This record gives sequence, C-alpha cells and structure tokens, in this order.
Amino acid sequence: FFHHTTHNMDAKTLRVLLSPHLVLIILFLSLHHDHHGALASPVGDRPSTFRKGDQVPLLVNKITSLHTQIPFRYSDLPGICKLSTTTTNIDQNMGQTLMGDHYELSPYNITALHDFDCAVLNAAPNVVCAPDDLYSEDDLNAYTKYIKQEYQVHWMIDNLESAMLKTLTDRFNNPVQIYDSGFPLGFQAYHPDDEISSTTGFSDQQQENGDMNLNNHVRINLLYKINENDPTSFSITGFEIVPSSIKWDYEDWKEGMPGTCPDPVSKNGEYVPQTVNPTAAGGDRILWTYGVSWERTDIPTADRWDRYWQNTDWGVDWVGLLSSVMILGFLSGLVIMIALRTLSDLHRYNQKNISEDDIDETGWKLVHGDVFRSPSHPLLLSVLVGSGVQVLATATLIILFALFGLLSPAHRGALITTGIVLYNIMGLFAGMVSSRLYRRFKGLLWKRNALVTSLAFPGLIFILFFIINMTLRGQHSSSAVPATTFIKLITLWLGLNVPLVFCGTYLSLRMPLPDDPVPTNQIPRQIPETVWYRRSWFSILAGGVLPFGVIFLQWFFILLCLWNDRFYNTFGFLFVSFIIFVVTCAEITIFMGYFQLCGEDYHWWWRSFFTASTSSLYVFLYSTFFFFVRMDISSPVSGFVYFGYTLIIALFVFVLTGSVGFYACYFFIWRIFASVKVA
Repeated sequence: FFHHTTHNMDAKTLRVLLSPHLVLIILFLSLHHDHHGALASPVGDRPSTFRKGDQVPLLVNKITSLHTQIPFRYSDLPGICKLSTTTTNIDQNMGQTLMGDHYELSPYNITALHDFDCAVLNAAPNVVCAPDDLYSEDDLNAYTKYIKQEYQVHWMIDNLESAMLKTLTDRFNNPVQIYDSGFPLGFQAYHPDDEISSTTGFSDQQQENGDMNLNNHVRINLLYKINENDPTSFSITGFEIVPSSIKWDYEDWKEGMPGTCPDPVSKNGEYVPQTVNPTAAGGDRILWTYGVSWERTDIPTADRWDRYWQNTDWGVDWVGLLSSVMILGFLSGLVIMIALRTLSDLHRYNQKNISEDDIDETGWKLVHGDVFRSPSHPLLLSVLVGSGVQVLATATLIILFALFGLLSPAHRGALITTGIVLYNIMGLFAGMVSSRLYRRFKGLLWKRNALVTSLAFPGLIFILFFIINMTLRGQHSSSAVPATTFIKLITLWLGLNVPLVFCGTYLSLRMPLPDDPVPTNQIPRQIPETVWYRRSWFSILAGGVLPFGVIFLQWFFILLCLWNDRFYNTFGFLFVSFIIFVVTCAEITIFMGYFQLCGEDYHWWWRSFFTASTSSLYVFLYSTFFFFVRMDISSPVSGFVYFGYTLIIALFVFVLTGSVGFYACYFFIWRIFASVKVA
C-alpha cells in the first residue's frame, strides 16, 4: 500500500500532507488541555490577585515516594476527604499528564486574610470522607504501607507547590531558608526507651514495629505581598505546610459543634498522635483538621519561586564547569596539533612527490581511493544520523527556551509538552539529513529510507514507553498515561512527524549532491594489521569517556532533581555544559578518526558514529551507579520503571552524540581530502 501511494509522490501530495489545516489541528491536539472535569480554567502560570474575603482554592495533586518512584492520586487514598461533586478535576496539558499530575479541587475552605486555628474537614458541607469517619483495617493497612514508604503529599495554591520550610547552610556557613516540596503523609514513631542503632539512627523496634502516625492535621501558612498599584489587593508568594499528628476525642466532637475541633486526646500531659496501626478489629475513627494563617512579606511576586530551587551548592556547578572547560581545552589542543600537522603534510604533498621516508608520516593520504567508499548497512546509518540530528535540534531549542525563561518549572508541564511538539516538528530535518546521506551512499530506496526514518526510532521509544506505562497501570499509579493522551501522542507522531519527514526527504531530493573530493577505486584496498589500541573496540569505548566526563556533574544534578522531586533551574550551566559536550564529542571523533586513517583503515563511517555515541553507555552506567548508591529502592517494579526511563534517555543521547561525531569526522575528512591533489 505504501509503495503504491508514494510511488508518484510529488509536491502536490506533500502540500496535502502538510496543509496548514492539518498542522493546526495536530498542534491544537498537542497543546489542548486534558479535560477530566467541568472546571473551565486550567492551572495558571501567573500569580493571581486576591482581595480580603475572596475564596482561595486549594488543589490536591498526588503522593510520591523516593523509595518507590510510583506516584498515586491523592484522591485515591482510602477514605480521604473530598468534595461530593464530580466536577472537581482541573484541566491539564500533556506534560502534566505525563508527569503523573492529577489536580483536583479540594474541600479545604480558605478565605483570603482570614486566620483560624482549627476546623474539622469531616463536618464541612459537600464533603465526603469514610462512612461514619470509620476507617477499616484495610484502610489503615494502606496508610501504614504509604507511611512506611515515606510518601509525600503534594498540594497547590495559585500555582505554588506546598512545601515545608527548612533552614540549611551554604558553603559560607550562612543560613539559607529553602522550601522542601511536599509534606509527609505520616511518620514512624520514635520510642525513647529503645536502643538506637549507630548506623541507621533508628531503633530496631521503630524499624520493625514502630507506630505509624498519620499527619491528620495541617497548618497552612500563606505568605502574601500587597500590590503596589492597588493596596486593597495582594498576591500569594508562599505556601507553607506544618503537618502534625493529633488524636482527637471523637466522642467529644460528636457531642459538640461539628465545625470546631474537639480536645485532643492526651496521655501524661502530652498529645497522643493519630496512629494507623490496625490493632482494633473494627478499625479506627479519624478526624481530618486544618488551620490557616496569613503572613505579610516583602517577597516580590517575581521571586516567589526562588526558595523552591535555592541551590546551596552553587560552587559545585562552577567546579564542574571549570573541569569541563579544562577537558575541552585539552581536546582542542590535540585537534589544533592535528590540524597543523595536516596542513604541513598537505603543503609538502602538494609541492613534491612523496618519498619513501614520508609514507609512515603521511599514511592517511594512502587511502584516498577508499576513504569515501560507502559503508555497510547504509540505510541504517543514515536513519540513525537523521534521528540524531532531530534529537539534537530538539534539545538545543528546549535548552534555549529554558535559558530565556520560557520553560521555567513554574510553567507546569511546559517543558515536556514543548519537547514533544518540537521533536515532531524537527522531523523535517531528520528527513532531509537521512535522505541526503542515504543518497550519498548511492542508496536508491528513498521511500523506504523516509519510512524507516519516521517510524524506527520514534517507534522504539514509543514501545519502551508503552511497556513502562502498562507496568505503572498495573500498579494503579497516577503516572500511568490515559488512552486519550496516547491517542494524542500517536496523532502527533503519524500526523505531524511522518509527513514532515517525507517533506524533508522531498526537499533533499531536489538538492544536488556535491561530488566526492577524491574518486573511489573499484577494488577496495586491503587494510593492514594494526596495534590493539588502534582497533575499533578500543577507540569506540575510549571515545565516550571524555564527552561523559564534561557532563557527569550536570547529569548528577539532573538525576537528583528528576528522581528526588526537586526543581531544576540551572539552565545557564546546562546550556554551557551542553555546548562543551557537543564540541567535545566532535573533537574526540576527529582525533580518533585521524589516527584511524593514519593506520590506513578507511572504515570510518560507523566508527565515527559509535566513537561519540558510547558516551550514552557511560550515561547509563553512571545512572546505574546512582541507582544503587543514591536511591533507596527495593521494589522490582520501581527498579524496572527507573531503568526503563534511563534506557530511553540513553537512546536519545546515543543518536544525538553519534550524529555529532559522525558529521564532525565527515566534514574534517572531506576538508583534508579536498585539499589533496590526486593525479
């Protein structure tokens, strides 16, 4: 079918595939919010303006754990209090859905500038909790499991993440106040009479049989700043949570005022925490309470996110950047030496005949009749290089957008949504590069090349993502992508990426190819035996070490933020590190390729791709090291999710670095042989 439909493909067909109406519809689908409810306004990115007496909506999102990396919807907690209406879901973009976010309007009643110490959520109108506020053994077991796994609760007010205020010290021992995103669902009790372990800091009884206390009371502290233009209005600049566990006297509450908090149960003059240990056969009754306080501050609204990404180790970024510059300077010196030596060889070679004494020194010119001979599997190589250029263009634009503040973490889901859309649009360059390279290799099946370019690498990523998603769906995780989002992803892929790849192929077919700078012999030259350190396996494995060395520190910070629920915002360092990384990939490939040709080995096409792309292997290995050293994950499912996403990232790095190394070596070899005078 594909052969018949594309056999007579012309400009008119491509114009139909890429009609403005089709592109607009696809972009609308990608940027349109996922409708789960009837609330019209999506989660905003700009601070809202409030006045005294206004209602301030609190949105609940999800619970996350560093020990499982499997998030769940907050509203799916057993017996959690929520609004009885079904129109509580908030519209989200594609990026938020892929991140596992699920915002819902909560029953917490917060009035602007109105403070109160305690209110019972169970008695609020239109609020549904557990029947008769009684939580069964299964409910308590579920809470026990979540608390043991140290799950954190994530709420949001006016696009600000709920956080706990912590005070740390910077490298100069100065106190720095930061926000730790989320707050614990509960905690494991500490028994002062138990013997404390010197290695873990916890008692054996606490680790094995410690009481699980539920944080059923929260103190919501909202910071605000008066607007200069309108003193009667203000904007929220901070959302702090102080959780606590309090066992309320349920019978006293039932007999008193339903909206007010009863007296807490006390023992020996101390409040008794709300445990969730299923000791009683009939379960336990739990009251959910909260208090609200407002605090005026001078924090500008433009700086209200600073505490979330306050970096106390900023000196480490500079150390990593300086080490990357040193590695780049070392490689640049080697490349300059190669260039000077090559220019000297070219000058002697073009001025006189080569003597026998010069053959070893100028051995790279002996392969001029084979250096541009087409490689094995030309279609596969052209597809990989084209896919790498597509990833490179996408990554460059994303980092630039983030550098200029267009993709700040405050714009929730914007980075992932923009990345997906840009990747599909960059299919135009994938088609152009892949087709042009395939024609350079004397390939004739241009339609097959375009089809494989548009389907192979994106299809592999999609299959891996689908397997991970099915695993998460089996765990009932909130990060499991719904079917509607999958339909949008497939629509973007088949409706935008595939036509643009064919458009790029068509444009490439209309561009003339330059002739090779030197002719290719009909009979291939025999490659002599070489020493072990010049063999392909060694140069390929060694070639990826230095490129990874210039980014491993930034990669550590990215892993730390990605898997520890932290916000990453050092895009300036990331931009410079990315440039150094790309240049290092190019220079190491030129260095290795030059010495390969000096050994009279002209099979440089595939080796130039793999020399730089092995940095992806070290990215994966370092991520594995990070998993066992910095992560505390014991669940096989969580490990599968971690390594599944790590494999996807490594594949993106594989094609990106491979394409950079390939074209760097290609242009270098083209230039030096274009300067050789061949009889």
